[in-house]
Amino acid sequence: MPRLRYLLLVAAAIGCDTTDPDSGLQPGLVTVGDDFFRPVIVHPDMNGIVTWVWGGMRVHNIVFADGVGDHPAAVASGIHMRDFTGANDGTYEYACTLHAGMQGSVVVP
Repeated sequence: MPRLRYLLLVAAAIGCDTTDPDSGLQPGLVTVGDDFFRPVIVHPDMNGIVTWVWGGMRVHNIVFADGVGDHPAAVASGIHMRDFTGANDGTYEYACTLHAGMQGSVVVP
């Protein structure tokens, strides 16, 4: 991923208003916070990519129900990307397996 795009994604995640779950969020961008994914439902960006940016203090992982594109390592910082280009239309469920109830989904039109 080009460095400029990475920096823009991180800047967008840091600048989000955490009181409003959808405030300031960009298509395809998910903030991984302390025991939440924000937004809970995300649509890939125009390139088919979804990017998760860690922003909390606790460690988290991302495990998809379909087993594709997982980030199984428990980490407290960084980014993870999954490309949904060419994916079948539908909803792709994922969760942090370290924290009960920390779930999200990617909707591919």
